[in-house]
Amino acid sequence: MPTESISYTDGGETIQTVTDYGYMQGTSMACPHVSGVAALGLSYALDLGLTFTREQFVSMLLTSVNDIDSRLVGSKETLVTSASGTASMGDLLLSPYMGNMGTGTIDAWRLLMQIEGTPCLVAEVGRSQRINLDSVFGGGSENLTYYEDVTISDEDYEALGLLVKPVIKGGALLIQPEKAGSAKLTIRAIAGGDTAGGGSSMGGMPISKQISVIARGIGNGNGGWL
Repeated sequence: MPTESISYTDGGETIQTVTDYGYMQGTSMACPHVSGVAALGLSYALDLGLTFTREQFVSMLLTSVNDIDSRLVGSKETLVTSASGTASMGDLLLSPYMGNMGTGTIDAWRLLMQIEGTPCLVAEVGRSQRINLDSVFGGGSENLTYYEDVTISDEDYEALGLLVKPVIKGGALLIQPEKAGSAKLTIRAIAGGDTAGGGSSMGGMPISKQISVIARGIGNGNGGWL
């Protein structure tokens, strides 16, 4: 919750200026947020004609997350309640929360991709980066022969704010998203050779994978969290 002063008015006249906004603990926000993501996932599964057991769906929900522990460093200015029960502005140390925040922060896109079986890769907004493809093509991903061009729609191109089309270089995805968002793209490769075989010619087997790229930015000095 904001820690800046907030003035509220009635008919143009300032009634009161309050500063007692701060960080709150509890499930009042987390519970409906996660419930909404779960409902979205169930609706998407229904649209795809897929069914899951309760255990399967809960497992997907709990693993469709982004890391939060790495963000729990330093402190945040907020209302701090003393042992006597009085509250004043102070610093909230974040390290005690490390390891106590569940599996991470829920990510609706990750859940939808898990439901349809599309692997997700995470990219950072605003910089060019090479993303390893082991999670998509297996431990020997760098040994495959890739087609340099990847297939991406104009809509997804715009969703990531791309200025340069993603390519495969050195067995990794080279990409530079300029805005936060998500997109799907298709990567093609040849397994077991430098060229594709067929008919009387010897060669490798063409393979392709559709993946999802999630672009995330760093919003503030605490790594983008709150």
